[in-house]
Amino acid sequence: MFDISEGIRFTLDEHPRLRLSVPVELRPLAAWLHTDAQANHGVLVEFGKGLRAAQLSGTQIIGNGWVIRPAPEGIELLPRYTGMDSFYVPDGVLWPVLEGIQGLLGGIDQQLRAEFPAPAHQVLRSVSREPDGSLRDHTYFPQALSERAVAEAGQQAWQSEETLIDESTGAWSGFWQGMEIAGYYDPASGQVQSYFPVMSPLSGVPAAAG
Repeated sequence: MFDISEGIRFTLDEHPRLRLSVPVELRPLAAWLHTDAQANHGVLVEFGKGLRAAQLSGTQIIGNGWVIRPAPEGIELLPRYTGMDSFYVPDGVLWPVLEGIQGLLGGIDQQLRAEFPAPAHQVLRSVSREPDGSLRDHTYFPQALSERAVAEAGQQAWQSEETLIDESTGAWSGFWQGMEIAGYYDPASGQVQSYFPVMSPLSGVPAAAG
C-alpha cells in the first residue's frame, strides 16, 4: 500500500486514490495521512486550520483511525485499532507533507474533474466536540445507506480487486461502487478491525458541525 523511498512522495493512482512513498520508519505517518487526513483539497485546508488551532490550545483530536495529541513542536499519533506504539511527528515533517498534498490536489483539481465523473456517493465528514473537550473528526457513510448496506460495503471493499494492504501498520484501502473505503486489519489474523469511507479528491466539502 505504501512504497518505500528515501524521501516522502505522493501522487494519485487511476481511481483516483492517494498513493504515498515514504521512508520505512514513516509508515505510521502514511497510514494516518491516508485514513484520517485524506486526499481532498478542501478538507485538507479546513483540517490544517483545525489542527493548528488544536496544537495551540492543546486539544486532542479523535480521528477515524488515530488520536492526535498535541506534543512539543509536533503531534503524537496514537493508533485506535492496532497494537502499534504511539508515533511522534515533528512539525518540520508534518506541515510540509500536509501542505504538499494540498498543493498537489489544488494544482490538478480542474484536470481531475475533467477526467473523472462526480462521485456516486457523497461521503460525510464532520467535526464535533466531545464532553471532555476533545474534538471528533470522522467521515461517515451516506445517510441513505442502512446499517446492513454499510456492513456489506465494508466487506466488499475489503475483498475488492483494488484492495491494498500494509502489513506493518494494518492499514488497508479498497473500493465499493466507486467509493474508497479504508480502515485497519489485524495482520496476524487477517481480520478487519475497522473501516470508514474516504472522501474522494472530487468530493465537495460538507459543512462542519459542532
